[in-house]
Amino acid sequence: MEHVYTDQHTNLHPIVLVVLTGALLAPLSMSADNTLLEPLQGCWQGKAIKTPRGPLPYPICFELQNDNTLYGVANLNISHHHWRFYLEEDMNQLSFLSTFAGNETPLYLSASQVGSDHLTFSTVDGQYLQVQVQQQKEGYRFTIKVKGKEHVIIQLVQRGE
Repeated sequence: MEHVYTDQHTNLHPIVLVVLTGALLAPLSMSADNTLLEPLQGCWQGKAIKTPRGPLPYPICFELQNDNTLYGVANLNISHHHWRFYLEEDMNQLSFLSTFAGNETPLYLSASQVGSDHLTFSTVDGQYLQVQVQQQKEGYRFTIKVKGKEHVIIQLVQRGE
C-alpha cells in the first residue's frame, strides 16, 4: 500500500510551511544589499585593467540560477574565473574560483562592508583576500586585494546588443 505524505505528519501549521517554503525559495533580491548585485545579470564586456600579467579582456555573463545564486564565469585564455553570489544566513556571500595553474579550490568570502554603491567581501580572517564590487555609472568595477595590496582590477561595461 502506497503511503501518501501530507502536512499532517509535519506537526506544523500550514502558514508555517508557507513561510518556510518562501524563505527557502527567496530570490537573491530579498536582501537590501542585493540592489547592487541584481543589475549584474546579463553579459558584460570586461577588461582586467590590472593583473600580474598585464591588461586582458574579461568577458563575462551572469545568470540567476535555479537555486537563486547569481553565477558568472569568465573564460580567459589562461584560466576560468567562476563567481557565485548568494545569501546565507541573511548575509551576502561570494564564492570565487580561478582555475589558474590547475586550481580547483574556491575561496569563500562574506560581505564585510556595505555602502550605497559597493559591497566588499572578505575571507574569514579579513586580511588574505578582499573583493570590492562597486557599481558605477557605466557598469561595475571589481577590485581584488591580496594581503591588502591591489592584485586585480576588472572594469565591466554592459555588452551592446
